[in-house]
Amino acid sequence: MKNTIPSDVWERKKALIAKLYKDEEWPLKQVIKQIRSDDFNPSETQLRSRLKKWRVTKPSRQTRKKSQDNQQDVNGDSSSHEAGSPKDEIPISPKTQLYSTQKEATGFFRASYL
Repeated sequence: MKNTIPSDVWERKKALIAKLYKDEEWPLKQVIKQIRSDDFNPSETQLRSRLKKWRVTKPSRQTRKKSQDNQQDVNGDSSSHEAGSPKDEIPISPKTQLYSTQKEATGFFRASYL
């Protein structure tokens, strides 16, 4: 079991932790690796608990997507909103591509190609 880390040690690291986790959106494990030292070695559970106590959270995926879309609009890049743009297309697996190619070339589909 991990030793308890005094609150004053946490407070000294708070700004760096918040910057890495929230502002730079680092994964929790990477934050731990970056802040780890001889006298400060928190577990993931300890860090999660402290982030919750501090009310430090990453922006939600929806918020990040909206801010990226807004940034593109501000920069005059509206290509991502055009129909048929790569952003709107669904990726096609190699098996699906093979199926389409076989069907077009031969007029029928062979099950052995899946």
